[in-house]
Amino acid sequence: IVIAILPALMFMEPSISALVGTESAASMFSVDDFITIALGLLLSIALMTPVFMGYWFAPALVVFHDQSATEAMLSSFKGCLRNMGPFLLYGIILGFLSVLSVIPMGLGLIVLIPVIHATLYASYRTIFTE
Repeated sequence: IVIAILPALMFMEPSISALVGTESAASMFSVDDFITIALGLLLSIALMTPVFMGYWFAPALVVFHDQSATEAMLSSFKGCLRNMGPFLLYGIILGFLSVLSVIPMGLGLIVLIPVIHATLYASYRTIFTE
């Protein structure tokens, strides 16, 4: 929660000042506001990446390997760290597919979400069982 709050504080100041101001819609945000928001997004991604790495395989490790929650999160983090290159490529492709799937009013998510779960299981099997 703390990790999510820090970048949100960076987003709030330009957003509130733009909404409260009497500027036109075209000049609602300044370049500095966009830079602040972009830095907040980058900070959020950088801080949340280790958290996601810990959670990515944790449910499968708890169910299939009878690990405790902390052991599973640590194993998941180590497994993701050992495979950083493939996960970076996977994240880029997943981000692109996520944008594409949202374009038709989110209906593409009906296909994308099961595909994500299938790739999650396939990557778990590759990293932890073979």
